Amino acid sequence: GSCSACFMKLRPQMQVELKTSNKIITCESCTRILYIAPEPESKAVSQDV
Repeated sequence: GSCSACFMKLRPQMQVELKTSNKIITCESCTRILYIAPEPESKAVSQDV
């Protein structure tokens, strides 16, 4: 993963912290707050045949 603002690559430890911790994590390069965007919910398409 990388910061979407400055595109600096994140250390593996930081990636794990983002996924598992409730702490506020900031980019070491640009100091922006980092978070993992939730996956968009896929809408099931029903097919009436």
